Amino acid sequence: MDCVITGGVYGKGRRAKYFGSYLISLFDEDSGEFKTLVHAATGMDDDMLVSLTERMEKLVVSRSEQNVVFKPEVILEVAFSEIVESTEYECGYSLRFPAIKGVRDDIGLDQVDSISKLKQIFELQNK
Repeated sequence: MDCVITGGVYGKGRRAKYFGSYLISLFDEDSGEFKTLVHAATGMDDDMLVSLTERMEKLVVSRSEQNVVFKPEVILEVAFSEIVESTEYECGYSLRFPAIKGVRDDIGLDQVDSISKLKQIFELQNK
């Protein structure tokens, strides 16, 4: 799925200077806003960890201890094993085993996947 980064958490240990996990969101056609879907932390090599942190530092809206809120601008391609219902995130769903595959600089915010697309995939996987 193509998701926008809306938040993050600093890592621990050797990743303490970097964002180790990103809160990613999908577009909600009903509200016209981005709604949270899952935290994704795997799939980034060291180079991506550094470059994405440098890029995201310029988009910080607010921070509190470990958590950061970003201006939604950077889009990630995220792989996953399945979609599950969840009350933890705003869209009512989450992804099992999300893995960041890369940054999608080739698309804009108007092309971020929607909650309705997520629901369609969820319904197909549960037939």
